[in-house]
Amino acid sequence: MRALVLGCVFLLAGCAEGGANAADPDTPVTAPAKVEPAPPPPADPADPCGAAPLQSLVGQDKATVPPTPPGATWRVHSTTDAVTEDLRRDRLNIVWDAESGKIVRVACG
Repeated sequence: MRALVLGCVFLLAGCAEGGANAADPDTPVTAPAKVEPAPPPPADPADPCGAAPLQSLVGQDKATVPPTPPGATWRVHSTTDAVTEDLRRDRLNIVWDAESGKIVRVACG
């Protein structure tokens, strides 16, 4: 019984000190390298959301709206939808007429 108790004491003592897998205390610990995402392309101050190239959508059916590109912020809604009134110059708003289904406005905001 005494041998069993001593065996448990040695086993627990090994765990408390880190055991065989503990790092060498003299080895400096370094943080993993931080990978920074690529910065977004500089926005045109006159067109920060990229509405200019999409003006051709005006007058077309709402089904012609392309998928939102990765990293872009688009809000597609009808003229009768409730939307927030916060101004976000980097957000593209595509507004379609609730009756006709035609796009009536493409603008930042």
